[in-house]
Amino acid sequence: MKYFISLYLILLSVFFISCDKKSKTGDCCKKDNITTKTTTNVKSDITLFDITSPWTTQDGKTLKLSDFKSKVILMAMIFTNCEGACPRITADLLRIEQSIPKEKLKDVSFVLVTMDPWRDNPQQLKSFAKEYQLDPTRSILAYWFRI
Repeated sequence: MKYFISLYLILLSVFFISCDKKSKTGDCCKKDNITTKTTTNVKSDITLFDITSPWTTQDGKTLKLSDFKSKVILMAMIFTNCEGACPRITADLLRIEQSIPKEKLKDVSFVLVTMDPWRDNPQQLKSFAKEYQLDPTRSILAYWFRI
């Protein structure tokens, strides 16, 4: 017991000694407001469109990300049997779609990529699209098998 009391008193003393150095404003043990500015001027010619793997859509068509070079892509990862975050992610994408002016929607593609391609075949992806009322002219559900 004496050991713990001694240890407590030593730690308390160290605390008060370290805070003995008060600034002119009376602030004790306050760190300076240090801001670090970091910038990088690294430019790269590598883009997302350089990924060359083929993807299969809910319609069974094959596409590559380079097919979207002229469009803005809003991409999310989902799986159709997800009951947690995936419905929320899909709802958020629908909200984003509704907030985009109609004349700009032609320049936007919504791509949902499944993380479970073994279960999410084209029929399953179509059912998911229908369930969440995804516009088939703008929404693409895709999967990719790594061979």
